[in-house]
Amino acid sequence: MSKRLVDIDDELLEEASVVLGAATMKEAVNRSLESVVLAARRRRHGERLETMEGLDLDNPEIMAGAWRWTHGTWLTRAPSLVSHYRPSGRGFGP
Repeated sequence: MSKRLVDIDDELLEEASVVLGAATMKEAVNRSLESVVLAARRRRHGERLETMEGLDLDNPEIMAGAWRWTHGTWLTRAPSLVSHYRPSGRGFGP
């Protein structure tokens, strides 16, 4: 990390500190920066899902092997394999 000399709006810093639960100015600034970066990433991922850019979710061959939740069981279908996963801890089985 590097040290920076910046002018910061005291009211915004106080409000951000409260919202973020930050105890120090450094923590408030770092959490604020992280929040902005994560929001931008979520927005980009949302845009990718909306446009399907670079995704295989509309490819029937890819989606044929996707896991699906069915009747309380995770089900995956591969070309010659059908297996179930029960989250109750019993693992894989029919």
